[in-house]
Amino acid sequence: MEKSGFFNAMRVGDTWDRVYKAENYAEYFASFIGNGVFPNPSTKLQVIGTDKIQVIVKPGKAWINGYLYENTDDLILPVDVADGVLHRIDKIVLRYDVVEREIRVKIKKGEFASEPKAPQLTRNADMYELGIADIYVRAGVISIIQSNITDLRLSKELCGIVHGTIDQVDTTTIFNQYLEWYKNITGKTEQELQNIKKHLEIDFMLWFDGLKETLSGDIAGNLLNLINTNTESIKTKASSEELNKFKEDTTSQLADIATDIENIDLSADKVTLNSSNIKSKNVKGALEELFTSASNGKNKIVTAITGKGIVANNTDSFDTLSNKIKQIPAYTPANLAVEIQRFTSITTNKNDIRQIALDIYGYIYTISGDKKLRKLNDGSILWEYECSDIVQSLAVKNGYVYIGQYNNHIIKISSSGNKVWDNYYSSKYGILSIVIDDDNIIYAGTENRKVIKIDSTGNVIWTYDKHKSDVKAIAIDRNGYIYSGGGNRLVKLCSNGGEEWIRDFGRSIASIAIDNNGYIYIGFIYYGIAKINPDNGEQIWHADLGLNKSGDSIAVDDYDYVYVATDSPDEIIRKISSDGHEIWKYNCDCDRYLKSIVVDNYGYIYVGCDDMVRKLTDKIYMKK
Repeated sequence: MEKSGFFNAMRVGDTWDRVYKAENYAEYFASFIGNGVFPNPSTKLQVIGTDKIQVIVKPGKAWINGYLYENTDDLILPVDVADGVLHRIDKIVLRYDVVEREIRVKIKKGEFASEPKAPQLTRNADMYELGIADIYVRAGVISIIQSNITDLRLSKELCGIVHGTIDQVDTTTIFNQYLEWYKNITGKTEQELQNIKKHLEIDFMLWFDGLKETLSGDIAGNLLNLINTNTESIKTKASSEELNKFKEDTTSQLADIATDIENIDLSADKVTLNSSNIKSKNVKGALEELFTSASNGKNKIVTAITGKGIVANNTDSFDTLSNKIKQIPAYTPANLAVEIQRFTSITTNKNDIRQIALDIYGYIYTISGDKKLRKLNDGSILWEYECSDIVQSLAVKNGYVYIGQYNNHIIKISSSGNKVWDNYYSSKYGILSIVIDDDNIIYAGTENRKVIKIDSTGNVIWTYDKHKSDVKAIAIDRNGYIYSGGGNRLVKLCSNGGEEWIRDFGRSIASIAIDNNGYIYIGFIYYGIAKINPDNGEQIWHADLGLNKSGDSIAVDDYDYVYVATDSPDEIIRKISSDGHEIWKYNCDCDRYLKSIVVDNYGYIYVGCDDMVRKLTDKIYMKK
């Protein structure tokens, strides 16, 4: 069939002799303007990550089969929540829909899998899609970061750039994103290679010097020659490529050395040791003695550094330990705490303070036995909120205060003291623990053995009910995993309520805190505290704090020091290092209650003690 156009129509009687439809014009434009996004500037229709589970599509234009699409403002697209175990890849597409007669941005959700694949594009007579980005939704994530977004706009097969009648393509933004990634990866890799090279050189030189003094004979000479060869090789290797090959060669040669040492006849008439500094009379024993001495020396260095208030571990390299030694100040911590401020009685009728919390501005919030929530500034009461029942839990996040009451209510209160909402949740007993994530999602532990997830408006999302006893403690880490303690059971949940693991301990759990590296600290009732591996729930260490002492409340500062408040019978605050050693303890000398402890960004410690708040510090130094 022959076609042509476009020509003016002429009236023939009451009708026109020719009519053109939209698809005729679309077909015409499609013949010389290809599908894709308009390129200039290079940010057009770019997909941007955010700190939430959503993405933003930047303004821009696109062309599909002769039809125009335009987005004039930042378009926010919510992404479905991540799974707790499996990953998925979602695809952001521009969809030309013949039936709906429109082009819109859509998210094509991928399938959950350990190795997920992106959804395929739909291209048929009824629908035609251009893929502008893939989003890698990792298990448990609560935000979409830019490194998990793959830009597809330059892919000719998936999207492409409109060209021909348009100015030169500008790919600056995409190139800069790639360049930033390249610099980051290559910079880190080069630094790691240089560190490996330096450590290998130091280790070989130390080993070489030791063996040179202790070995003699033909076998020893052969080993010495091999070590000399490796030593010279280390000194001359410069490039990353050579270093990789050298690393492989050295691994093989070290294996041969180990085999040779095992096969040596170590009797005195075969190999003679000529060093008076080695106790052992054979080569194998001398080597073991050498490595044992080095290990013991490293342990002593770690102990000395830790004793000066700097965190060090046996896994640190000697370079790292050297840098930490340089961090030791001319004045050393006195390893004690002092009270620098005592707020006057802030409750009515001497009612004890049961809970305290801090916001990011340093304001203090207290809950006491007189059923009042108070906001304090430097000891002065800014406002009071009258609660309807005894408050058992308190949390502050993003300018809001959340309280859990004995009558099963959770109340959300603004920073100015006004009620936002008040909802009833549990069918029995009260809300014992509460924590809030960065998106104002609430996780609450109840006296009837449940964990409840609640959205920011107060609606229940899910309920977990496999605890064996009251859920007295709850915490959330940076990756959105929830840790709850009910009785002697600790449970790790993902954000959709699925179990990651369950661990049962010998004593009931009273408190939970999480450090910057994700490690879990739990306080037991009458059994001290323990550090827990978040990956599997296994105990790393346990500190008993003395006979029948409880970890009633735990706080962790920015340097991963742990602060533990112990109520009856001694009312003592303890500072514990991340490896479980007590640094100092402070006797609060309370009459009745020591139930809550928090630490601010400056390292000041606040405790609720009887009917007042006390502010402590250990930033005291003694001249060395």
